[in-house]
Parts: sequence; C-alpha cells; structure tokens
Amino acid sequence: MVLIINADDFGLDERTNRAILQSFKKGLCSSTTLMPNMPGFKEACQLSHEHKLLEHVGMHLVLRDGYPLTEKIKNFPRFCNQQGQLCFSPNAFFIPLENSEKRALSEEIRAQIRRCREYGIALTHLDAHHSLHTIWAVASVLIPIARQEKILYLRIIGNSDLYLMPLRFKIYTHIFNYRLKVGGLARTRYLGSIKDFLALKKRLGSFKAIGSFEISLHPRINDKQMLVDMIFDKEIDLETEVKQIDTYKDIISFSGAKYL
Repeated sequence: MVLIINADDFGLDERTNRAILQSFKKGLCSSTTLMPNMPGFKEACQLSHEHKLLEHVGMHLVLRDGYPLTEKIKNFPRFCNQQGQLCFSPNAFFIPLENSEKRALSEEIRAQIRRCREYGIALTHLDAHHSLHTIWAVASVLIPIARQEKILYLRIIGNSDLYLMPLRFKIYTHIFNYRLKVGGLARTRYLGSIKDFLALKKRLGSFKAIGSFEISLHPRINDKQMLVDMIFDKEIDLETEVKQIDTYKDIISFSGAKYL
C-alpha cells in the first residue's frame, strides 16, 4: 500500500517555498515537484540541499506561465505569446504537433531537466504545471526523454472520481493511464485530492482496497501567515485537511523514505 502526498509548485516564489518546507517539517507531504523556470527556483534548490530533501524532489514541467529556458520554442505561438512567455493551453487532449514543434518542445523539456540537475537535484519523478504532460502529443515527446534521463515515474491523470466525468474523459483517462502503467512509469493506481482520497476510501471500504494513491497539494502561506492548500483559488487549512487521513503518518514517498 502506498500513499504519496506531493506538494506541487516548489520554486514558484518565496512564499510557496516556505509553505512547502513547513509542510515537510510538519509531516504533511512526502514529496514535491520543482518548477525550473520560476523566480523561487534557486532558493528551492538551496532548501532541498540544506534540509536533506533531495530524495523527495521531482520536476514540475512548466509549459504555461513564466519564460522558457530555450529560444526555439518562442517561435511557436502554440507554446509562447508575443512577449515570449509560455502560454500552452490546448483545448483538447489530442492535438497535432508539427515536427518542428516537437523538436522545440523536446529542447525545452531537456533544458528544464538539465537546469534541475545542474543545481544538484537528481529528480525522482515528474509531473507538469496544469497537468500539461497528459496531453497525448506532449506525453509522446516526454516519455522517451524521461526514459533517457532515468526519471522513474510520471504522474497519471486524476481518476478517483471518474464516475462523475463525461464518457470521453473517462475513456481518455483510462487509455493514458494504461499507457503509463504498461510502460512502468505509473507510480500509483489513483490520483486526486484529499477529498477524493477520503471519498474513494469510503466507497471501497479501506485503504488496502485502494492499493496506491497520490494526493496533489498546492501549499501556500496566506496573508495571515497561515499554511493553506490552494484548491481552485480557495484556501483550506492544510494541517487540518491532511489530518483527516487517519493513516497520514504512514506516508510513503517515491524514494521509499519517510518525511522529515
């Protein structure tokens, strides 16, 4: 049985970095994913070394928000706006990419991985900002790179509440997650929020029946200096939220190590 609680957006800014570090210290998360192109990146790397988090840090691939690390991708309006900022926002899971776009995307993915490793972050797993790695064409570029770079796991598509979703979304989710599973890249059977986890556990009757679950958090320090989880611009007290999980102290991370 595996329960992973991952804090997304490490490196976004100072306030987010502080929130994620607090989350580790309080035992409220077991891993995090790092944004290589954001203002708080260098500080996040420094904190990872200082607080011995290196076995808990993956990469949060950024294809929307901020500036790219490579130049070629700026030539493609699909990926960057006129100001040179990343703006990838597809309106469907299946989109065509030209070979030139695939090459530019590949260069940017490799550059983001390389920057993390230049700062001593080995990368235990990978997901993406706004879940953009789950776009089929992106995954088709990303998966071979992940294998070459020896990144062991990619995040699946959230699937704990599929019974509520439209049929086309259910079908795509099953196909995409199966793609990762047969490729040995899926770390967990399910992905969702704490609310999703609790609902699934109630529906199936036990954590054992779930088998493995990744919970995605977005820790922040709010204006009142409280540690919160941001869910669709809504603030939830993070510690209270996580402690709804009666087994949260048995969290297992991607590295198999416990939290601080």
